Amino acid sequence: MGLGRVRACLRKGVPFRATLTEKEKEKSMPELRKDPVVGRWVVFSPERQIRPERYVCEELPPTKPEDNPFLEGHEAYTPPEIYAIRPNGSAPNGPGWQLRVIPNRYPALRVEGNLDKEAVGFYDRMN
Repeated sequence: MGLGRVRACLRKGVPFRATLTEKEKEKSMPELRKDPVVGRWVVFSPERQIRPERYVCEELPPTKPEDNPFLEGHEAYTPPEIYAIRPNGSAPNGPGWQLRVIPNRYPALRVEGNLDKEAVGFYDRMN
């Protein structure tokens, strides 16, 4: 799938994903690298180097309101909330919110296990 097809999927609102080998999946976790020139940490994401032709469209049927996990009343279908604005003082993880924040299932960065910092070439790297 070339870049034109990726753009076509975006225009139609059709999701797309990269097809990765097992080796690529192992190395696709983003990492933090310290820029030695200015001394700031930057996110390095190996998955971003995947070429457009490696993506495939996922034709999904439209979500019915009763199947939408983000609608009020469907809180059981999402992870527990991190933050919510509840003007009426309703209980957490239930209806009655105006704004509700939940964790991302596929975050760009995660804090799991030990942080390993190492020098690689001329920069520092942290997983």
